[in-house]
Amino acid sequence: MVGDKAQYVEAVVEKDGKIAFTGSLCDAKELFPAATEMDLQGRCMMPGHIDPHLHPSMAALILRMHFITPFDWLLPSGKYEGVRSQHDYRQRLSDLISKQPKTAKTKFLITWGYHQDFHGDMSKTVIDEINPAAKTMPIAVWQRSFHEVYLNSYALDHLTYDDKDALMNNPQVEWERGHFFEMGLDGIIGTTNFGKDTVFPMMMDGYNDVVQVRNKAATLHALTPICHSLTSLSYTCSGYGVGVIHTLSNRS
Repeated sequence: MVGDKAQYVEAVVEKDGKIAFTGSLCDAKELFPAATEMDLQGRCMMPGHIDPHLHPSMAALILRMHFITPFDWLLPSGKYEGVRSQHDYRQRLSDLISKQPKTAKTKFLITWGYHQDFHGDMSKTVIDEINPAAKTMPIAVWQRSFHEVYLNSYALDHLTYDDKDALMNNPQVEWERGHFFEMGLDGIIGTTNFGKDTVFPMMMDGYNDVVQVRNKAATLHALTPICHSLTSLSYTCSGYGVGVIHTLSNRS
């Protein structure tokens, strides 16, 4: 996969879980006479899933949030059915707010999975008006991409700020909408107690959830990038024993 032209080999030898040789089938058999041969019958041999873009901390945090997403999710904590309309999203969020203890005035209710293409407009005013109880508890609606979050008025009024004016004037903050994105998101986490008291403790607690999801996916032989199912799984073509020759000689 280097250069202007594709390069092909006739055989690959695996030993102790690593590629020990690539080249001709004749040379492979001569160098590894005790190897077991597996004929791929013309199929192309590829590396296992390799995800170079990992967010284990993001996964750990999301797994501690309440899921309201456009798509179904099956997780160790349960099954979450997707919602794909503004009405259904707001109803699900309202129901979630109603279930919170009336004493939960300091603990954030955080949802993940909002997407404007499915769920319509979002702002602090929308959250405030979804349910009367939203006026008495801090709520964060995290967008599905994880790059933006919406906080309700109660949350914004009760956070402690290092420099509130600087955060309000951040070009990636829409203060009147309670909308924080990109570096504005970094600001609301890093320059208020939202990060120290809520986000980072949730993240630490969520690492165990990441392991559970990874193990569950492994039993299903799943291949999933972390941005879609919250954990990264890598599989290779190993596991056939010491000294397996994968022959590619009949490639079509």
